[in-house]
Amino acid sequence: LLGNEFDSTMNYRFTDLCRQFFAEKRIGVYEFDAHFHRLLMRYPRPLANLQMNLLDSHDVPRFLSLCSGDRRRFKLAVLFQMMAPGIPSVFYGDEHGLMGLAEADYRRPMPWQAKDEELSAFYRTLISLRRRFPVLASGGYRTFLLNQRQEVYGFMREQGETQIYILLNNSEKPQTVEFPVFGRSSLTDLLTDRVYTPGSSGVSLILPPVSGVVLS
Repeated sequence: LLGNEFDSTMNYRFTDLCRQFFAEKRIGVYEFDAHFHRLLMRYPRPLANLQMNLLDSHDVPRFLSLCSGDRRRFKLAVLFQMMAPGIPSVFYGDEHGLMGLAEADYRRPMPWQAKDEELSAFYRTLISLRRRFPVLASGGYRTFLLNQRQEVYGFMREQGETQIYILLNNSEKPQTVEFPVFGRSSLTDLLTDRVYTPGSSGVSLILPPVSGVVLS
């Protein structure tokens, strides 16, 4: 990918990494962070921002099935997909919770009667954030919190004066998280509209099990 042949590829390395971390929990936050930064460094930054990031497709099992039907883990992976550098690609039916491990299942036609308004609304919210904040499409990526014991991963998208903090709790327990914030009077969770005011040591919040926040 040097810009003279292909502009992008189907980023199955992204798929595999999300499977190992979110769905199967075979790796921890240190390994996840290291592998993802390797993905970003494979290409020049403009091309890294154009990678087709997918959780599943017509060639691999549905990601919700890989999560054993655990919608929390599926949604956490979708949150990362939508907030990370690259172009999120949604395979038809994922927004309605379609499942399938065998090829005949994950390639079956779209069942138009299948509706999952809660999951669809979650997708619409995240897509609207990408459209509202250009930093999520073209900004830099920086890790600011790695807690292997708590299984909490924090990264930042930044561009100019705009900074968005994303925190992911990949554990089955609620986790108390604290991190320093400079030059900000408050942060708002763009998913819930909850406002966090930094104290003397920064922002402190409690992440429910298998959940995430997007702070601006």
